[in-house]
Amino acid sequence: MLASDTAELSFTDVEVPVENLLGEEGNAFYYLSDNLVQERLIIAIGACASEIEAAQAMVDRAMNLHDKDELTAADAAKLKLFGTEMAGRVIDKCLQLHGDYGYMRDYPIARLYADTRVSRIYGGTNEVQKTVIAKSLGLQSTLRAGAGSARRARRLATRREMAPAGTGSRLPVSSSACGSAPPGRPMRPARRSG
Repeated sequence: MLASDTAELSFTDVEVPVENLLGEEGNAFYYLSDNLVQERLIIAIGACASEIEAAQAMVDRAMNLHDKDELTAADAAKLKLFGTEMAGRVIDKCLQLHGDYGYMRDYPIARLYADTRVSRIYGGTNEVQKTVIAKSLGLQSTLRAGAGSARRARRLATRREMAPAGTGSRLPVSSSACGSAPPGRPMRPARRSG
């Protein structure tokens, strides 16, 4: 760490007079590790608070623009994208502090985690928000070039889903194929054949 004065110290045959001893003899590592928990918590809170403050500044700006009827779709997309991604990072850090309890439905953090995750989907997925932002930056020709292959993939997937049974079509693409479950519902293991 270049910004810290961290260094290796070695003490061999050093005697410390009893009146200069800090704490109890042999407990130095315990004292260090006991404070490490609090230090990590403070760092996590600081990181979350910084992100929340940045999002608040964006919300304030957007509200001012909205009051003047000057809020653009791109401004709203930037706010939605940053806010929901930031909320996901913050709630993930909060869930991490709870450990295993973070996944137990008895604790509000589990519900908050699921509710926060879905915010990146409704109101237009964050991928859609990125497209809106890119168009506002004049990147439409680049988007159109890539959109053709995306449209072809969607048409192919639609044909597969609509194909009659027994025509040799592949399985339809669905969210369950991606290993996800609707918010608030646990994933169910796939059934084994045979």
